[in-house]
Amino acid sequence: MAAAVPDAVQQFIAGFGDGDASILIPPPHKNSFSAAPRVHFYQSCDEGVPAELLYVQAHYGGTISVAREREGNIRKSWVLGITHGVEDVLKAMAEYATIKRSQAALALEYTRASERWQLADNFRQRLEEERISTQFPILVDRLTDAYLAGLFAADGSIGFYETKRGAFTLGSQIASAKIPILHAIQLVLGGSGCVSPKHERIVFGARDTERLCDAIRPHLIGAKVPQVDTAMNAQRLKLSRKTRKRSQKQREELQQMVQALKKMKRK
Repeated sequence: MAAAVPDAVQQFIAGFGDGDASILIPPPHKNSFSAAPRVHFYQSCDEGVPAELLYVQAHYGGTISVAREREGNIRKSWVLGITHGVEDVLKAMAEYATIKRSQAALALEYTRASERWQLADNFRQRLEEERISTQFPILVDRLTDAYLAGLFAADGSIGFYETKRGAFTLGSQIASAKIPILHAIQLVLGGSGCVSPKHERIVFGARDTERLCDAIRPHLIGAKVPQVDTAMNAQRLKLSRKTRKRSQKQREELQQMVQALKKMKRK
């Protein structure tokens, strides 16, 4: 790194990495560089290179390429691969990540090993064991607003829809197969949200979504920014009505926001 990366940026990238990154150790090779670990960050976007990957690249370098072209309803997928200077991003994840904290620490240990090409198989096996493990320490004080913003950028969603009775309801969620992190998020947010182990997500109602957005919005980067802004603007419009019955103009404006949000989520 040319300059020190601010803590909040490292926390965001660690959260994003906990959701959409892979830490890899390639097969053994006598070439020490070829045996170096690498970190891949992934994101889907049909409209150019994802801003989240450009943000990580601006701080830690790497090369962005297309991982998968669009197929039917499956969006185009991009990957940022970091090999040169990988220790810097591994240090950030070892310090601030939760789900991949131990994986990053193991990969760092591997980078410092001598004759590492001889140790590659052993480290790869240990890394895979860490990847599939459901037991990992959660330091609640590490779940900062910036970290949650990164995790939301990777695996969060927000929606604003109309019920059968014609009422608009705001909601959001963060998905993760690692259920302990969902309970930790609930604890950090003061008991907000409902954790569903079956569906591997924590779901927030309208008020909890407002609190979550207030916390993460200053740190949020990429596609979720206009989604959060549109949803919160719609929520404010909903709450600002002076009478119990919303005017036709207000209803039309809300419906336009809801439709705009739906379109954003498909891009």
